[in-house]
Amino acid sequence: MNESFEQAVEDVKVLKQRPSYGVLSDVYGLYKQATVGDVNIGESPSAAGSTWTGIRSPRAAGLLQAGWERPGFFDIAGRGKWDAWKGKKGLSKEEAMVAYIDLVEDLKERFGFPDIM
Repeated sequence: MNESFEQAVEDVKVLKQRPSYGVLSDVYGLYKQATVGDVNIGESPSAAGSTWTGIRSPRAAGLLQAGWERPGFFDIAGRGKWDAWKGKKGLSKEEAMVAYIDLVEDLKERFGFPDIM
């Protein structure tokens, strides 16, 4: 399984055409779920039972880098990646690997794949 997954990770990088952002979002979410597991970044500090007394913002406190919350409104790419990963929550790493491999095989058919690597 791991060899097939690793091959799929390499294959998706060399598709002849670039898939849409929606498809790439699925690829990203499955990859993160397969390699890390459930999203390990909380939605808000209150979800962790913390308060921000005396702190201007989580960003100013350096807590975003520590994984305290979903990326902010202006971080469109980061937010999209987080949402894609969060959408795969509950899949086991093995299930995510299988889904990732299947998705990449479908993308190779739809978007083209070089015959010779």
